[in-house]
Formats: sequence, C-alpha cells, structure tokens
Amino acid sequence: MKLVTHANAVGGLSRWTEATLQAGAVGAKILDRPDTAFSLAVDFPRAAIVYRRVEPGDLKNLSDWRRQWPDPKVCADTVARYALIDPRPNLIVETGVAHGGSLIFYASLFKMMGNGGRVIGVDIEVRPHNRAAIEAHELSPAISLVEGSSIDPTIVERVRSMIKPGEKVLVLLDSNHTRAHVAAELEAYAPMVTAGSYIVATDGLMQYLHDVPRGKPEWKDDNPTAAAREFAARHGEFELQEPPPFVFNEGEVREHITHWPGAWLMRRP
Repeated sequence: MKLVTHANAVGGLSRWTEATLQAGAVGAKILDRPDTAFSLAVDFPRAAIVYRRVEPGDLKNLSDWRRQWPDPKVCADTVARYALIDPRPNLIVETGVAHGGSLIFYASLFKMMGNGGRVIGVDIEVRPHNRAAIEAHELSPAISLVEGSSIDPTIVERVRSMIKPGEKVLVLLDSNHTRAHVAAELEAYAPMVTAGSYIVATDGLMQYLHDVPRGKPEWKDDNPTAAAREFAARHGEFELQEPPPFVFNEGEVREHITHWPGAWLMRRP
C-alpha cells in the first residue's frame, strides 16, 4: 500500500506527520487490501481519503478535492474510525451534514471495503448548493439525506425506518453540541445501534476551549462529553470507551490526537 501525505509530497515534514502515519496504518487495516493505493491529504486539522489509486498529478487533484469537500476533523479521528475495524458496520448514521465532506468520506471507505455500506446524513438544513454537490457525486447512491432537526420525533422515526434488517449500525452525533441536545440525540439514536457497535458523541474537545478566543465559558460543563458520561451512567447496556491503542506507532506521540475525548459509547454485545 502506498501512503502519500501532503506534508511529504510538498517536501516538508509537519508535526502532524506521525499522527498521519498512525492513521494511515489503521486505514490499511480497515481496507484489508494491500493492493489498493490510497491518498491521504493532510493540512491539520483537515483530512480526506480518496478511494482511487494514486496517479501522477494527484497532489493538485487532492487539493481540489479537499477544497470542494472540506472535512474539519483531526486525521486520527477521521481516518482511524476504529469502529470500522471491529465490528465493521455497513451503515453509518451521522447527525450534522454541513458541507457533506464526512458523508463522502465514509461512503468512500465503504466502497474500498467492498461491503455495500451506505450513509444516512441528518441536518436541520441541507443547504441547496451542498445537496446539489452531494447528489452529483459518484458516491451519491450510497448516501441518503434527511432534512430536519435530529431530535424531532418525526425525523428520528424516519431514520429508524430507513435501517434495513441485518444492517450493522454506527451512529455519529455531530450537529448541535450542547449538552442537552446531545443528550436528546443519545436517547433517540442509541436504540438504533447494533450490539458491539458505537454511538459517538463528537467534539467534546470544546470543554478544554472555554477560555480561548471565540470560546465560551459555559463550554466547560456544557459539552458532548458530559452528555455521553451521563448517558452511560443511565444506560448499563452501553459502555463508555476510549479508542484502542495505536496499531502502528514508531514516533513519540503516545496519546490520541482527537477532537472527541470521552465520545465512544459501545453497545454491549
């Protein structure tokens, strides 16, 4: 497998290269296809995978792709997606669509995995230009968009009705990050999660950013991590976990670089 990092391709190493390589190793394990080359374009904190082989001139193509499909997540969060290794879900439900970059990303992973996986994206407003771009993408057959509040009972039931018998479901909560909203999402979507899979309350990093420029003091307590911790205390069928150890690490980074501390809730088998 050929791994091309943006930092290496332009002739310079960034301080995020180690995390990129760790993420790439996990990506190789997810795909389980050593004959497949994939490209990782990294410009922290954005990352994206393209599911095709690396070709000459791809650096420019990757840059163009990233401008069209921005996905502002740390590469270790985005590429690793440790839950894709085990239990290998084939349906991801994500609340919060924004530009649609992560929906395209997950669909591309499923295509590489060859498991016929698909993605459902829920957002209170799917902006027309974003919808048009997503629906025009070659991976659009694997993507369904649901417009409306993620905690509206009608929307929740609509999503539930779209899940097919036998599908392995992973849920990612990435919309409104207030404690109350995430708590409501957890109650609504947790029943959809397959045993052994996860519901993930993303972006708990905001609890550490309450005192920085553009931060808000209430973030210290009003955040997704708090909601996930409280949910786990109420629901014994879920276990709050941290990501597993790195599958590859020859550098000095020992802790996961993540926007999602205290995010992973696994439904007990």
